[in-house]
Amino acid sequence: MGKMLTSFWRSRALKNYKLLAFFVGSFLLLLFATNVKSYILVFLVSFVILFFYFKYRLDQTVFILLAMSIPFENNLREWILPVTQLLHPNELGSGYSYYFGVNLKLIFGLFLFLLLVGKKKLLEQKSSIDWILVAFFIIACLSTLYFFSTLPVLGLIRLWLSVFIYFSAKIFFKKNPKLFPVVISAIFIFATIIGISQLIRQKPLGKFIELSPSFSQNTGYLTTDGLPQYRVASFITHPVYFGSFMSILLPIFVVYFLTINIPLALLISLLGVITMLGSHSRSVWLTLALSFYLLFPRLKQKFRILKIYSKYKSLIFIFLGTAAIIIISRLQSVPYIFTANGNGTIRVELMKKSFEILAKYPFGVGLNRFTTALIDLPIPLNIRGFIFPVHNTILLITTELGILAGALFILFVIKSLFIYKIKAANKLVTYGAIIGAITFLVSSQFHPLFNIDPTFDLFMFTLGYINSQLCQS
Repeated sequence: MGKMLTSFWRSRALKNYKLLAFFVGSFLLLLFATNVKSYILVFLVSFVILFFYFKYRLDQTVFILLAMSIPFENNLREWILPVTQLLHPNELGSGYSYYFGVNLKLIFGLFLFLLLVGKKKLLEQKSSIDWILVAFFIIACLSTLYFFSTLPVLGLIRLWLSVFIYFSAKIFFKKNPKLFPVVISAIFIFATIIGISQLIRQKPLGKFIELSPSFSQNTGYLTTDGLPQYRVASFITHPVYFGSFMSILLPIFVVYFLTINIPLALLISLLGVITMLGSHSRSVWLTLALSFYLLFPRLKQKFRILKIYSKYKSLIFIFLGTAAIIIISRLQSVPYIFTANGNGTIRVELMKKSFEILAKYPFGVGLNRFTTALIDLPIPLNIRGFIFPVHNTILLITTELGILAGALFILFVIKSLFIYKIKAANKLVTYGAIIGAITFLVSSQFHPLFNIDPTFDLFMFTLGYINSQLCQS
């Protein structure tokens, strides 16, 4: 009996390693995609391998493809929709446009939704946490009906996908939790490979998978305060979104990969941190510090940290030196943060305007309509060239959907992460997922991570996993 159990667990572990190699290999194939057709082909090949080689059921296969496609915003068809006209003809930042596209994760999401509804799986085992999220989404639907137009409808479609990602993750990870860290680790490795390559070259790689800005395909994003510096964005649309996205992945990758291969885990983790610092997003400094603070005590209990340090001291010192150079080069921008046109000053002004909008419209202004409400207010001169959604995700959700919806979303997050969850997370991967999700809350205080980039989808995906393991009624 003992030999049978040992053989069973070994076969399960081998399958996870094969899956990890498959995911990383599939992502690396995306580097060779040159257009939409070759991009789709990679996922079609992945479907065949998952279904016929790994023997997953159809719904499981589609869910895995949905998980694989979460990071990628490459559209099969896209539209640019003007939200507010330019206040100044020569300043692109004085107006705002919304980009919407039909991408693979939306297609996989719709396909999986039809499969699950047919089997009535979406109606099974709902907890009070889930009903809070459902109530939040119902309010979003009512808001969209009230402000019915193209922009709110497209915003609702994006929000529906994020909510569905949560529920599908909770359903599938309940029975197969080991799949979660495998997918997360593969995404982290792939993002690090592209990111470190960009950092070395100091420009985008020129790959289809990269969403480099149209105004600068060759140079990518540069810092706008202090001396111009190249900012790593990997395959994400903007460096700050990349930093936020990687902040969720990092603690999950670390706790999982240390159990597989300590030297490889250390090397990839350090390279990943370097790419995150290379984004020159100052919020990354906070998320990295928070992750280290929360992770270190648990890792110290599980692994011989001092032994690892003494064995790989040279590698760690090289990392610290490189990290210090990157941070010091960005520190010279700090004095500019709260100058008249500094990033911090503009963010604070947008937050003030957000509260003014809420005072006027307590039930919200509708999805994707923040800037429409913004320009109806008296606008200070320093933000007339920065007409953009407020750089605070929770405040953006609340302003667009109303105070009640904002309160429900906050309650959903609190119940998902903080009520008994951290103490109950005996498994390292679950604990790492909680830390990753908490970093989103830090990043969301400085960035509009809602309806624009894949970070919100990844956040909901992670919450789905956490609640599948530690769900309370």
